[in-house]
Amino acid sequence: MRLENSKLEQGWSSIKLTWFLSSLLCLALFALLRLENSMNTLYYPKNVEVWKDIPGWVGYYQVSTFGNVRGVTRYVRHRFGGKQLLKKMVLKQTKKDKRFEVELNKKHSRKLLRVHTLVALAFIGPRPLGFDVCHEDGNSYNNTPHNLRYDTRSSNEIDKIKHGTSCKNKLKIEDVLFIKKLINSNNYSLTKISKIYKVTISCISSIKSGKTWAWLQ
Repeated sequence: MRLENSKLEQGWSSIKLTWFLSSLLCLALFALLRLENSMNTLYYPKNVEVWKDIPGWVGYYQVSTFGNVRGVTRYVRHRFGGKQLLKKMVLKQTKKDKRFEVELNKKHSRKLLRVHTLVALAFIGPRPLGFDVCHEDGNSYNNTPHNLRYDTRSSNEIDKIKHGTSCKNKLKIEDVLFIKKLINSNNYSLTKISKIYKVTISCISSIKSGKTWAWLQ
């Protein structure tokens, strides 16, 4: 019996040690990521617009440290045959869900992408799996590299609460109860509900899917 207990204690100690070392490794990787974010944006002066190719769109589009997106000078096939010269031009951005978006085209394929993800991809690097692109000052329209970082979803939500931009800060319990009734009625779109309560579409979508306020019935 004593031998069995000793083996159990050794096994449990091994598990605790593995968990502790794994936690240290995660913290170290997270710290390195934060340092890499800072170092990648350190080289770009805030008062000078620097342009870089967008990974995956090289030869088609570039993004700048001011959050602008432009198409590069290139030849494209004309629909009536032959080739047409497209000159370098800054693209118009649209606002959706309190984010700037831009439409990119390549080989007859169109994609609507958020500008902050393009800036982070070009100036910080590839986004780690499961991480969000966070805005340091809480202003989702400020898409300069110095204002962006990769971080966990929980850290992003904490930022939103700190900056007062969280859905939970803007809605009361009675608001959410009525929103759920509107959703279940199928008479109101998520866009219309978001405009009524002056919140983002993703906020209403999270309520519908149960990501937020799931406990409230």
